[in-house]
Formats: sequence, structure tokens, C-alpha cells
Amino acid sequence: YSFCTLLAFLTQMPVSVDYQWEETATRILIRVFLKHVKKVAIDVYIADAYVKVNCAPFLWEADLKHFIDVEKSRYGIEENGTVRVSLVKVTEDLIWHQLKPDTVDKNKREESKKRAEQAYSSKMDLREQQKVKEEKRFFSEHWELEKQQRAVIETKVKEEREAVSKDLSIWGESIKQEETKQTQIIPVEEQPVRSMDTTTVTIDFTPASQISMPSRTRSDEEIYRRSRYKPKSLEDTPFFFKDRGDKQFKNKDLKGAIDSYSEALKRDTCFLAALTNRSVAYLQMHDYKRCIEDCTLTLNMLQSTPASNTTGDRFRHGMMKAHSRRSAAYGWSEEYEKALHDIQMAIGYGTEQNAEDLNKDMAMLKEKMKELGLLTEFEISDVALKKGDADRLVATRKFQEALTLYDAVITEREDYWDAVANRVVCLLCLKRFKEASSECDRIIERCQAVAASLVDGGVGEMAAVLGDSDDDDDDETNQLNPKRQASNVIKQSTSHVYALLKAYIRKGAACAGLKDYRSAYEYHELALRIMPYDNDLRTDVENFRQKLQMNNVIAAATTKPQDLQ
Repeated sequence: YSFCTLLAFLTQMPVSVDYQWEETATRILIRVFLKHVKKVAIDVYIADAYVKVNCAPFLWEADLKHFIDVEKSRYGIEENGTVRVSLVKVTEDLIWHQLKPDTVDKNKREESKKRAEQAYSSKMDLREQQKVKEEKRFFSEHWELEKQQRAVIETKVKEEREAVSKDLSIWGESIKQEETKQTQIIPVEEQPVRSMDTTTVTIDFTPASQISMPSRTRSDEEIYRRSRYKPKSLEDTPFFFKDRGDKQFKNKDLKGAIDSYSEALKRDTCFLAALTNRSVAYLQMHDYKRCIEDCTLTLNMLQSTPASNTTGDRFRHGMMKAHSRRSAAYGWSEEYEKALHDIQMAIGYGTEQNAEDLNKDMAMLKEKMKELGLLTEFEISDVALKKGDADRLVATRKFQEALTLYDAVITEREDYWDAVANRVVCLLCLKRFKEASSECDRIIERCQAVAASLVDGGVGEMAAVLGDSDDDDDDETNQLNPKRQASNVIKQSTSHVYALLKAYIRKGAACAGLKDYRSAYEYHELALRIMPYDNDLRTDVENFRQKLQMNNVIAAATTKPQDLQ
């Protein structure tokens, strides 16, 4: 062979190295001599029956005669490249006499490598688990730190707010005192009536008072949430821009009014009066998209008010105006279905004073939709119109008149279940609980298929109350997949699920009116299984449960003991 070929062949083969070893009663000490190599390039591999030191092109490996403890074994690398390996014997006081066995068992080597890999994998998994645990601990501590910082910031904001309020009150008192001083009448000396002397009388006119903050109506004050914006002057407050926008709107300067209302909203995003007025300006400028956005935001803000304020006339008037304006914007945008829904909602929130105008608007809208073929024959039938009139009477709390119309509707069409459900509301409000209970039974019976599907789908134990039986369903081979079939039935009958939910709640209310608290508790519990995250419904169930417990305690206390010895 040529020298180049021999050199290439030799570079592909590992080069053996010298080593020394010695043993004690507990350890095996090995020295492997590597020369002219870098410490970072040396790789040491230790298994329980195999040791290898590798640094290309040098390689030293040994199959050990007996087993060692890998966890306690160590190695080190000296500056001259010598590798020191300290192996701990598994069996102490066992003298090996030789490092390697007489014959090499390759299976033993492979099994030793596998055990080393498994130990390394377990070690890495444990490290990863510790890392995840440490990250969770760090996140928890960081979250607690942020909560503390937030509490400190909120405390500072509260203190600054109180300080600003105090400064404003002091400033207001000083302004009032200054105005009082300026409006005092300066006395003038009386001159003789027929005096011939010429006199000069100085007249001091009352100077114009400084500009004051615009007045604020009671209606705005009830819903106005104090803004964190700190005005630089009186002309930088949201009320100033709102009043300026009102004046511009009266003068038909719609663009300027919109800009003023927008400036007010920049300083206070919850200024409801500015938002509603801007929606009117957008509507008159035929910018229907922005009008719809402002009306939707207004409705969201009104609907987020506390429940105790939603029954007041002011809340109903605000909802009526927002729905009617959005209906007009939808109508001019040719989205007639949404316009019809909003005008119906406006009529529901309206009063007798504006009912006539709203009904005219709805009639015009329906006529337009009829011309375009957007209304079905049933929606324009007398039955649907009567039902709509009855719904509006319910919204104005005229339950007896609404009940008469619902009776007429159901007489003409017995399967008009929306009318039946609304009729139950009227009966409950009129305290005719027995009739309301029987009507709820009709609705529940109609929704039996959905109720059974809810049971099969795993939603509570409803079968005991509904009277269902599983005797006919013992043979599971006749059903391909009961839960999937039940899920399909529910998806195809979502309206029935909602009707069943309302029927359970109203049935429970009727039972409560009849003093049958146990049945009321059971039906409300069925409704809670359909909507388990409804806090109000959960509160009602808890109240009925406490009522039953109290009745049981009273009954036990008033019952005379018998057969006592």
C-alpha cells in the first residue's frame, strides 16, 4: 500500500492508549493516559459493568469483571490529559484480582448500557419535573407580588383622588366667596337734590364671573362613574365638551357636535349622555355604521347596571331610545330583520306616551319587509300580530289584558308554544298558580324527548322526576351509541332545551306559590342541572333547601312524642 492510503486507513481506526489500575476493599482506581488532547474533547462513559474513555482518535474501553455503583462513581481529568476514574464496588471486600473478565460477554455490555440509559432518562425526567415545579412556584410568588403592588397602587390612587376632591371643594368655596365679594353693592354718597355743584359719580359695574363648570343633571349623576382623568382646567372637563356639543347640535353643526362628544368620551369613556347624543348625531349625518356601534355600546353599558336599577323608568327609557335608534340605523342600512328585532325591543321597553310612534314605525317596517318578501305568511298573520300585542302588554305589566289575548291566540292555534310559555308568565304574575302549573306540565310533556336525551347524555338524574323508565332499554345491543344519539337530538332541538329550562323554573315558582316547597326545590334543581353555572338559579335552589330544612325542624318540634317508655 502507498503511504497516503495507509495513513487514511490508520486515521479511521481508534488508537489504543495505556492505562493503570489498582483496587482497594471498596474501590477500583483507573488511570488512562491521553497525551496532547484538550480536556473539553474527552468523553467518559460509566455503566454498572462497562467503562469507556473516548477522545478521537484515542479510545479505551473495558468490560468490568464485577458490578459497580454508578451513582457513587466519579472521574476527573488532569491538565496533562490523564483521566482518573474512581469506581465504587457494589460488593465490598470483594477482591477482583483483574479488571476485565477472561471472556467478553457482549449481552452483559448491552444490558449495562441500557440500564445506564434508563437511569439517565429517569434523572432527566426528574430534573424536568423539578423545573416545572420551580416555574409554578416562581409564577405564584410573582402573582402575589403583583397583587401587593396593585394594592399599593390602588391605595395611592385613592389617596390622590381624595386629595384632588378636597382641593376642588376648597377651590369651589374660594370661588363662591370671591363672587360674593364682587357682587356686594358699593354705597354712593347722596348728593343734594338742587345742588348746583358739578359732581362726578363713579359707577363700578359688577365684573363677569369666572367661567364655571357646566351644570350636571341628576340623571347623569346617577350613572356617571368618576373618571381617573385629571382636567387641567375647567375647559378640559368632559362636562364642558358635552355642553358644547349640545349647543352645536342645536345649531345644526353635527360635525362639530360629534367632535365635542368624542372629546368628552376621551376624558370619560363611561359618559353615557355624551355617547347617546353622539349616536343621534351620527344617525342624522347618515353614518349608520358608527350609529349602530354607539347604540350597541350604550346597550352594553345599560345592561351592566345593577339589577336593582333595571326596573326604573330611567333605565327603561334609555333602553327604548337605544333600541329605537339602532333600529332606524339598521333600517336605513337595509338590514331589516335586525331593525325589526330592535323596534320590537323598543316597544317592549316603551311606555304609553311613545307607544303610538313606535307602533307606526314597526308597521312601516313590516310593510317594507312584506314588499321585499322578507316576512313569512305566519309572521304577518293575525295570530302573530295578536301575540305581539300581548307581548307588549306584558312588557307594560298589563298581565290581565295580555292573558286575554294569549287565550285568543291559543284558541286559534293550540300548538303556538311561545304564546303558551308567555301565558304562564301572566298566570304567575296574577297568582293563578294551579293553572300555571298545569300549563308547565304541558310544556314539559311536549319536551319529553329532549329531557330523555339530556338524561342519556349524562346531565343529572332527571328520570326520577320526569317519570322515565329504563325497563325497555336494557338491551344495549339495540342502540348503536346512546350518548351520541342523545347529543344529536339535543343539537337538533336547542329551542326545546331552552323551553324545558324555562318550564322547570316556572313550574318551581308555581309550586312555591302553592306552598309545595319540595316540588319547587326538585324542579329548580332540574333547571340547575341544565345550567349549572347560573348563580341566581343556584341561590334559588339553596333558598328552597333551607326552607325545607326549616319546615322539617318545625314539624319535628311540634310533633308530640309517642310510645315513650
